Amino acid sequence: MISIPIAFIYTSPDVNASVLVSDLYRYFFSLALPIGLASLFVLALSIPAYFKLIFKKPQYFMFSFVLLVSLLYVSTLEYRLYSQLNGYDKFFCSYQDTKTKISPKVVRIIGSYSEGSGFFIDQTTVITNRHVVEGEDYPKIVLPTGQFITPTKVEISKDYDIAIITVNKNEPGYVVNGNKAKMVSGEEFLSFGYPLGSDIKGSPTVLPILYVDVRVMPQDMAEYYQFSSALVSGMSGGPVFDKCGDFVGINTMTTSGTSLIISGDTLDTAKLATKEEPKKIKLEPGASPEASVYAYYYLLKARDTQGCYDLLSPYYKTKSTYAEWTARFPNVISVEVFRVEEIKPNLVYVMFGMAEWVSGERIDKLYEGTWETTKEGSTYLLNKSYILELESLYDSQGPEFFLNPEQK
Repeated sequence: MISIPIAFIYTSPDVNASVLVSDLYRYFFSLALPIGLASLFVLALSIPAYFKLIFKKPQYFMFSFVLLVSLLYVSTLEYRLYSQLNGYDKFFCSYQDTKTKISPKVVRIIGSYSEGSGFFIDQTTVITNRHVVEGEDYPKIVLPTGQFITPTKVEISKDYDIAIITVNKNEPGYVVNGNKAKMVSGEEFLSFGYPLGSDIKGSPTVLPILYVDVRVMPQDMAEYYQFSSALVSGMSGGPVFDKCGDFVGINTMTTSGTSLIISGDTLDTAKLATKEEPKKIKLEPGASPEASVYAYYYLLKARDTQGCYDLLSPYYKTKSTYAEWTARFPNVISVEVFRVEEIKPNLVYVMFGMAEWVSGERIDKLYEGTWETTKEGSTYLLNKSYILELESLYDSQGPEFFLNPEQK
């Protein structure tokens, strides 16, 4: 009886015109069907007594009429919810529960030139979009804890906008539910990701999006789900789930208030289809002063700290142990060498950018300076450095500045 006035108060046409009933009042309406059936059953049992009562006390007729209208109203809402969710399977699910479970499992994908989102489909495999990591040989996977992982393999699909990233450490706590969701047009789903990349700190954004229909792009024959809500740049590669936490697909593209999500079935196909790895630069560490300096920063980007340390001279290593040296670069997620040039024998000028992940935020810095090299046998090793941090490219002194020891 208490539920009937609640239904009238909280399900007005004004509210339902802009907000899904199932979202605001899911707990009440998930009970509407059993309440309605129980009420009808009790009513059927009491029909004989009911007619005797209203003839003796007519005022009960009005009460009965209100009760009947209320039951019809609740039944109508129940039918609406049933149609909206394509059955009763999702009646007892919660959008809030799904948000709470999935949000801590969505990861950032950060490269030198682009950023996006991703998620683990098993303990060592992360999925994102191809356009997020295309051209990136060593993108970083940033966990919600702030820790980051350098993948051992990056594979991009030739046919679909999907990339499969492999790591060498098991991460069972981040694996999402792979059960495929049942979908019906007009149903609301949840899209997870990091809009605007690392420009926004904190947990992933969760956007409610409304399903429209299935689309197929002729250029790649991928199956896309169309949604009538726009995603934000940076959410590419993030997962989409239904009310019960079942998997729908991958955030892929958006335009003019419409988003396209690659379906879970297409993801399954892409995992078996032809893939290729990004082309990696061929390094020749030790072959020349320039080659050694370039290899040093490239290996730092790849998080091959042992390879970097091996390029340092015995003299340098007497001043810094491996543990002390690695402690200087705990947060480096990307390094890009813009210029490397031997300006005089065994003196190499270098300008490079370095990105660090500090307290949930990407910090980009710019440096220039010189490395003095020494030849040990047939291998050039890095002996001494003189590196300056720049505010911008306009502050660069250029190689000439470092040729004059007195200026330094």
